[in-house]
Amino acid sequence: MTDSTRGSTRGMIHFVVFQNRVRFHIDAQQASENGLAISSKLLALGLSVKR
Repeated sequence: MTDSTRGSTRGMIHFVVFQNRVRFHIDAQQASENGLAISSKLLALGLSVKR
């Protein structure tokens, strides 16, 4: 996990502040390569999903 104050490097889930709320981008491909599955409910909440 990363946040927007830590530079351009992103993890599987990258947190950002968007419209005064904490939101996130998801890299599902990176998660899959590391043996993790992200639920469809969580994927639906992400600002963006990289597959």
